[in-house]
Amino acid sequence: MESSKDIIYCYESNPSSKFTYLSPSINTLLGQGVLEEACNDPSSPFERIHPDDFELLNEKIYGGIDYTKPVIQRWRTIEGDFL
Repeated sequence: MESSKDIIYCYESNPSSKFTYLSPSINTLLGQGVLEEACNDPSSPFERIHPDDFELLNEKIYGGIDYTKPVIQRWRTIEGDFL
């Protein structure tokens, strides 16, 4: 998982929100420092998600999504672009 090009993560939402794992590829894709930012502030993904994908992220975090189907989301890079 450490060398994956995909962003792999495990996010705990209960009893409190935190990442229990977040792959280093997040820095490669979104910019240096995003990994540390997300670990220090678990709400930061809600600030980086494309506004049109916000509700999808909410459903994903709180279990209201069908995980048998692909989930495509757009994320803001350090430079302000969306991938």
